[in-house]
Amino acid sequence: VMNHDLPADHHNAPGVPDPVFCHILQHIKDNSYHIKDLLTSESSDIFLKYFRDSLRSLISIHILQSSDHQKKDIPDEFLLNHITGSFVEMVQWWVKNRMKQTPEELDFCFRSVIYPVI
Repeated sequence: VMNHDLPADHHNAPGVPDPVFCHILQHIKDNSYHIKDLLTSESSDIFLKYFRDSLRSLISIHILQSSDHQKKDIPDEFLLNHITGSFVEMVQWWVKNRMKQTPEELDFCFRSVIYPVI
């Protein structure tokens, strides 16, 4: 999947998944101090709502509307909710555990779990 919103790199080679998740994780890592504050502040629910809404849009465009998405018996709305929730929970887990994994390692784990269902 070619992503025109992100810089071209080796991830965009044919057959290689869209780098959108890794790109997001890299930004989170680069801004870890601010993200940690947002996730632990009193307004974390507001941040998480906007984060989920943004992710839903990205997931819909980059996964569910991509040519790689194979229609299965699972409704797209269910997949959208499942993938979004999984990513948000993964980010919270990652931040809570001091970001021990690199964005690339976490992206690989996430795609390994998500891609078989899409």
